[in-house]
Amino acid sequence: MKIDVLLERVLVAENGSTRKSCPGLVLVKFFPAGEVQQANAGGRKVDLQDNVDILYSGYQAQFELRANVTGRSWIEVQVISVIDFGTLGKLIVDLLALGKKSWPLPVGTFLIDAVSEDVKKGAPQVVAFGKSGVLSPDSIIAPLRIDMEAPSNVLDYACRDPVTNMPVECAQRSVLLEKGKPNGSVFLSIEAA
Repeated sequence: MKIDVLLERVLVAENGSTRKSCPGLVLVKFFPAGEVQQANAGGRKVDLQDNVDILYSGYQAQFELRANVTGRSWIEVQVISVIDFGTLGKLIVDLLALGKKSWPLPVGTFLIDAVSEDVKKGAPQVVAFGKSGVLSPDSIIAPLRIDMEAPSNVLDYACRDPVTNMPVECAQRSVLLEKGKPNGSVFLSIEAA
Protein backbone atom coordinates (compact mmCIF):
# COMPACT_ATOMS: atom_id res chain seq x y z
CA MET A 1 0.00 0.00 0.00
CA LYS A 2 1.32 3.45 -0.92
CA ILE A 3 0.91 6.24 1.60
CA ASP A 4 1.67 9.95 1.74
CA VAL A 5 3.07 11.46 4.92
CA LEU A 6 1.77 15.02 5.32
CA LEU A 7 3.13 17.57 7.79
CA GLU A 8 0.31 19.55 9.42
CA ARG A 9 1.91 21.32 12.37
CA VAL A 10 5.27 21.80 14.13
CA LEU A 11 5.73 23.24 17.61
CA VAL A 12 9.06 23.53 19.45
CA ALA A 13 9.36 24.87 22.98
CA GLU A 14 13.04 25.87 22.61
CA ASN A 15 14.48 26.78 19.20
CA GLY A 16 18.13 26.92 20.27
CA SER A 17 18.50 30.68 20.25
CA THR A 18 17.88 33.56 22.61
CA ARG A 19 16.73 35.54 19.58
CA LYS A 20 13.02 35.66 18.81
CA SER A 21 13.37 33.36 15.81
CA CYS A 22 16.00 31.45 13.89
CA PRO A 23 16.10 29.37 10.72
CA GLY A 24 15.73 25.62 11.00
CA LEU A 25 15.00 22.35 9.26
CA VAL A 26 12.33 19.72 9.90
CA LEU A 27 13.40 16.27 8.69
CA VAL A 28 10.92 13.38 8.50
CA LYS A 29 12.18 9.84 7.92
CA PHE A 30 10.16 6.66 7.36
CA PHE A 31 11.40 3.28 8.63
CA PRO A 32 12.02 0.67 7.38
CA ALA A 33 13.24 2.35 4.22
CA GLY A 34 11.47 0.13 1.66
CA GLU A 35 10.36 1.96 -1.45
CA VAL A 36 10.30 5.56 -0.29
CA GLN A 37 10.36 8.50 -2.67
CA GLN A 38 13.94 9.48 -3.39
CA ALA A 39 16.35 8.62 -0.57
CA ASN A 40 13.87 8.11 2.27
CA ALA A 41 13.74 11.53 3.88
CA GLY A 42 11.54 14.58 3.54
CA GLY A 43 12.56 17.95 4.85
CA ARG A 44 11.81 21.63 4.77
CA LYS A 45 13.28 24.91 5.90
CA VAL A 46 11.28 26.63 8.65
CA ASP A 47 11.44 29.77 10.78
CA LEU A 48 11.60 28.45 14.36
CA GLN A 49 10.15 30.46 17.23
CA ASP A 50 9.77 29.29 20.82
CA ASN A 51 6.24 27.99 21.54
CA VAL A 52 4.82 29.20 18.20
CA ASP A 53 2.80 26.80 16.04
CA ILE A 54 3.96 26.43 12.46
CA LEU A 55 0.85 25.38 10.53
CA TYR A 56 0.65 23.93 7.02
CA SER A 57 -2.56 23.66 5.04
CA GLY A 58 -3.28 22.05 1.71
CA TYR A 59 -1.69 18.96 0.21
CA GLN A 60 1.11 20.79 -1.61
CA ALA A 61 2.29 22.63 1.52
CA GLN A 62 1.97 19.53 3.73
CA PHE A 63 3.57 16.86 1.54
CA GLU A 64 6.71 15.33 3.10
CA LEU A 65 7.20 11.93 1.50
CA ARG A 66 5.54 8.95 -0.17
CA ALA A 67 6.20 5.42 1.07
CA ASN A 68 5.22 1.89 0.12
CA VAL A 69 4.11 0.17 3.33
CA THR A 70 4.69 -3.58 3.34
CA GLY A 71 4.71 -4.25 7.08
CA ARG A 72 5.11 -2.68 10.48
CA SER A 73 6.90 0.68 10.35
CA TRP A 74 7.54 3.92 12.22
CA ILE A 75 8.39 7.57 11.57
CA GLU A 76 11.23 9.63 13.04
CA VAL A 77 11.32 13.44 13.12
CA GLN A 78 14.24 15.80 13.79
CA VAL A 79 14.08 19.56 14.17
CA ILE A 80 17.43 21.23 13.51
CA SER A 81 18.12 24.81 14.56
CA VAL A 82 20.65 26.65 12.43
CA ILE A 83 21.95 29.98 13.70
CA ASP A 84 24.38 30.48 10.81
CA PHE A 85 23.68 28.29 7.78
CA GLY A 86 27.22 28.65 6.35
CA THR A 87 27.79 26.12 3.56
CA LEU A 88 24.52 24.41 4.44
CA GLY A 89 22.65 27.60 3.57
CA LYS A 90 23.94 27.49 0.00
CA LEU A 91 22.76 23.90 -0.30
CA ILE A 92 19.30 24.77 1.03
CA VAL A 93 18.93 27.71 -1.38
CA ASP A 94 19.83 25.40 -4.27
CA LEU A 95 17.38 22.72 -3.08
CA LEU A 96 14.55 25.21 -2.68
CA ALA A 97 15.18 26.58 -6.17
CA LEU A 98 15.14 23.04 -7.54
CA GLY A 99 11.98 22.27 -5.57
CA LYS A 100 10.12 25.16 -7.19
CA LYS A 101 10.82 23.61 -10.61
CA SER A 102 9.70 20.10 -9.73
CA TRP A 103 7.29 19.79 -6.82
CA PRO A 104 7.19 17.91 -4.47
CA LEU A 105 10.63 18.57 -3.02
CA PRO A 106 12.27 15.24 -2.23
CA VAL A 107 15.31 15.67 -0.02
CA GLY A 108 17.67 12.75 0.23
CA THR A 109 20.18 11.58 2.77
CA PHE A 110 22.83 13.84 1.26
CA LEU A 111 21.14 16.67 3.20
CA ILE A 112 21.58 14.77 6.43
CA ASP A 113 25.27 14.24 5.53
CA ALA A 114 25.67 17.98 4.89
CA VAL A 115 24.01 18.75 8.21
CA SER A 116 26.38 16.33 9.94
CA GLU A 117 29.38 18.13 8.45
CA ASP A 118 28.12 21.54 9.60
CA VAL A 119 27.32 20.16 13.07
CA LYS A 120 31.04 19.49 13.45
CA LYS A 121 31.59 23.22 12.88
CA GLY A 122 29.07 24.07 15.63
CA ALA A 123 26.55 25.90 13.40
CA PRO A 124 23.37 23.78 13.54
CA GLN A 125 22.10 21.57 16.33
CA VAL A 126 19.30 19.04 16.65
CA VAL A 127 16.97 20.68 19.16
CA ALA A 128 14.14 18.14 19.02
CA PHE A 129 13.81 14.46 18.15
CA GLY A 130 10.88 12.09 18.29
CA LYS A 131 9.55 8.91 16.80
CA SER A 132 6.16 7.33 16.47
CA GLY A 133 5.17 4.03 17.94
CA VAL A 134 5.11 1.04 15.61
CA LEU A 135 2.51 1.52 12.87
CA SER A 136 0.75 -1.51 11.43
CA PRO A 137 -0.42 -1.46 7.78
CA ASP A 138 -4.09 -1.99 8.69
CA SER A 139 -4.25 1.10 10.95
CA ILE A 140 -1.63 3.41 9.42
CA ILE A 141 -4.11 5.75 7.69
CA ALA A 142 -4.72 8.24 10.50
CA PRO A 143 -3.56 11.48 12.10
CA LEU A 144 -0.36 11.08 14.09
CA ARG A 145 1.17 13.14 16.87
CA ILE A 146 4.87 12.69 17.65
CA ASP A 147 6.09 14.22 20.90
CA MET A 148 9.72 15.32 20.79
CA GLU A 149 12.48 15.85 23.33
CA ALA A 150 15.92 17.42 23.32
CA PRO A 151 18.36 14.64 22.25
CA SER A 152 21.23 16.56 23.89
CA ASN A 153 21.58 19.85 25.75
CA VAL A 154 20.19 22.66 23.59
CA LEU A 155 22.84 25.37 23.59
CA ASP A 156 22.62 29.03 22.64
CA TYR A 157 24.65 29.52 19.45
CA ALA A 158 23.52 33.10 18.90
CA CYS A 159 26.82 34.83 19.74
CA ARG A 160 27.23 37.75 17.33
CA ASP A 161 29.50 40.73 17.01
CA PRO A 162 27.42 43.79 18.05
CA VAL A 163 28.88 45.94 15.25
CA THR A 164 28.95 43.58 12.25
CA ASN A 165 26.19 41.19 13.40
CA MET A 166 28.41 38.34 12.16
CA PRO A 167 28.68 35.08 14.15
CA VAL A 168 31.61 35.01 16.59
CA GLU A 169 33.06 32.37 18.91
CA CYS A 170 31.29 32.17 22.25
CA ALA A 171 33.48 31.80 25.32
CA GLN A 172 30.78 29.67 26.92
CA ARG A 173 27.41 28.70 25.50
CA SER A 174 24.49 28.71 27.90
CA VAL A 175 22.20 25.67 28.13
CA LEU A 176 18.69 26.67 27.06
CA LEU A 177 17.12 23.21 27.54
CA GLU A 178 18.59 20.10 29.15
CA LYS A 179 18.92 16.76 27.40
CA GLY A 180 15.78 14.60 27.63
CA LYS A 181 13.38 17.45 28.38
CA PRO A 182 10.19 17.73 26.27
CA ASN A 183 10.64 20.03 23.29
CA GLY A 184 7.42 20.20 21.33
CA SER A 185 5.41 18.07 18.95
CA VAL A 186 4.92 17.34 15.29
CA PHE A 187 1.50 16.55 13.88
CA LEU A 188 1.38 14.39 10.75
CA SER A 189 -1.41 12.93 8.68
CA ILE A 190 -0.91 9.64 6.91
CA GLU A 191 -3.13 9.18 3.89
CA ALA A 192 -3.48 6.67 1.08
CA ALA A 193 -1.54 7.81 -2.00
